[in-house]
Amino acid sequence: MGQPGATNTLTYQLHGAPHEFALTGDSVRLGRAEDSELVLPAETQGVSRRHATLVWEGGKWVVVDNNSTNGTFLNGRRITREPLTNGDLLEVGVIRFTYHDLRPPSIEEDVQITDSGSAKGSIFMEPAEMERLLGGLVDSLPGAGAVCYGEVQFQRAREVEFRGDQTTPQDRDGRIGLNMFTQVGKALLSTADLNTMFERILELALKNVPAQRGVICLFDEATGRVKPSCFRSSSGESRKMRISRTVINATLQMRRALLVADAGVDSRFAEAASFKALAIQSAMCVPLICSGKILGLIYVDTANRLKPFDDVHLEVLTGLAMFSAVALEQARLRDEVAREQKIRAKLSRYHSPAVVDQICSFATGGAAAGEMLAEERNVTVVFSDLSGFTAASEKLAPPDVVKMLNRLFTRLAAAVFSYGGTLDKFMGDGMLAFFGAPLHYPDHQERAVRAALMMQQSVAELNADVPPEQKILVRIGINSGPAVVGEMGSADRHDYTVIGDTVNLASRLESSVAKPGQIVLGPLMGEPLAHLFHLVKLSAVKVKGKELPVEPWLVMGARDENRTASSTSLPKP
Repeated sequence: MGQPGATNTLTYQLHGAPHEFALTGDSVRLGRAEDSELVLPAETQGVSRRHATLVWEGGKWVVVDNNSTNGTFLNGRRITREPLTNGDLLEVGVIRFTYHDLRPPSIEEDVQITDSGSAKGSIFMEPAEMERLLGGLVDSLPGAGAVCYGEVQFQRAREVEFRGDQTTPQDRDGRIGLNMFTQVGKALLSTADLNTMFERILELALKNVPAQRGVICLFDEATGRVKPSCFRSSSGESRKMRISRTVINATLQMRRALLVADAGVDSRFAEAASFKALAIQSAMCVPLICSGKILGLIYVDTANRLKPFDDVHLEVLTGLAMFSAVALEQARLRDEVAREQKIRAKLSRYHSPAVVDQICSFATGGAAAGEMLAEERNVTVVFSDLSGFTAASEKLAPPDVVKMLNRLFTRLAAAVFSYGGTLDKFMGDGMLAFFGAPLHYPDHQERAVRAALMMQQSVAELNADVPPEQKILVRIGINSGPAVVGEMGSADRHDYTVIGDTVNLASRLESSVAKPGQIVLGPLMGEPLAHLFHLVKLSAVKVKGKELPVEPWLVMGARDENRTASSTSLPKP
């Protein structure tokens, strides 16, 4: 594929002024270095000297991070190497670039295409003309009050007279057959499978217009790719279909329905390989548009010179295109709902409903919650262990042991969720949680300690209702610092978890330092939290995995005691 030209650009704001940079050549270096093709000011925050490089590979631009200090982000996700698509948001330090690919749409290889000139003798249906022809059609759409088709909004308009029970448009005196649209409306309501729906629409198209072949294609505006989804012919053949590039591109670029009434009157169409090889007499192409976005197109043609297409046939195909667009939008919404349900099911294992809602709002159309890739973050880790549970459980029947454990963990998890924490896992009668990921809070240390105090209070409330021999105490170890957070595990099973030295020390503080009923903090947490909590510095202690002794802190309580019992004391996560 040839070299890129000015059809690929980056737009951005610098010092309040808009800028545009044309991507040309084989590569573009981006950074503060003076030899970069795109030089950013030396004072720009977060930008390295040779921050990133854009490379032209395989017909597209690929952004490569050059091990920059602060990283390169694409659509909010840190990347090392990623291809760009139209509309992508590229972040380098504090500067945000928008990538624009203005190349004309292309066709998937499995749709054979040929070049043919402009459509002389062809007819474009303007949006206003679409509205005229489709007036009253929306009444046939079950449950539809107003449907957006391109720039035109078709609303309940006027009564349309239907004469007789004829089955072809020519016999309807220019009117659209109610029976056909009733059938496709029923199919739209009863068919969940998109391919089945498209097959039904093409079947109705070939039945109601004198077309010999038809195809419905999907279109990706970001990449400009057209991909066939369903093909039908009156003869039953299933081989590949050759389509005129001019017809397809004109339909997509002009966002209008196109009728080639007589290809023979235009020598360029007559000589085009696709028209000539198949002796195509007439062709029609209509975009599938919903909410102003082109989702695909429906194309039909015929070689029958005695029955060429006219504007009434275009009227019918445009109506079917509207139903096809609705079917596509329904499929998109179903996929979106299924995706969000999957994300919510995964996230609800770790987070409170409020945090799940927030993550899902960030992840719309992105990979933030779908993948939750491992990365280094500053977090606060909390280990808790139930002291006295083993002795208490020996006096209970197994069902009662499970019941008691569930009551305890429900209270402990609620404390974590109240302060926006992430529940990592339960381990026997212990629990691991962390604060500061996947959503970042600058006060994650404070949140963790207040959650721990709430755990102690919750356990004390449970102890008030049980015999003395069944009372439980909680040991809690908390440490803060850098750790690797993300989804980890095998190809078959992975969990969102946290690992690293920060985690190990929190575990040692819980198991080796904290006594039943105590909350012990890591050595670096005392000074930042001293104004919020009553803390006592403990003697240096040697813990496993550390060469030097550590000096932990003991939490005696909150300085503002009324804040420990309510999640409203801190900003909502």
